[in-house]
Amino acid sequence: MVNAVNGTSLPIVELGAGYGSVTRLLPETTVSVERDSQRYKYLRKTLPARTTINGCAVEFLGTLTRPTVVVSSIPSVNNPEFGELRAGVEAAMRAGMVTKLITYTYFPISPFAGIFPKSELIGCELLNLPPAFIWSYSC
Repeated sequence: MVNAVNGTSLPIVELGAGYGSVTRLLPETTVSVERDSQRYKYLRKTLPARTTINGCAVEFLGTLTRPTVVVSSIPSVNNPEFGELRAGVEAAMRAGMVTKLITYTYFPISPFAGIFPKSELIGCELLNLPPAFIWSYSC
């Protein structure tokens, strides 16, 4: 996931930062969004230099004011709120605020299919349990 955003000159936003397994590897200028208050507190403590926001990813997408690259670790399978995230990403992409999205899923099914003009399965992390399929979407 990190390799897919290396070299971008656009701002990077991470959705669903969790306990920071991806967060730690992203550039320090990345803005990380985590809605769970315990995870947010953990991130603030362990990564104090990182801009971390305690809030909803969908709401945050609606506040973007310039083109952005998004890295999402929000689950797409068995997540009753995934439809809202998908709609939020689509609205932000159509508004020109999300130009690229990198995400993963535990099934070889594209979670954001049909939203972006370009979509590609860019890797599979076999060391992750279960293996993670990494997807890249762009305009």
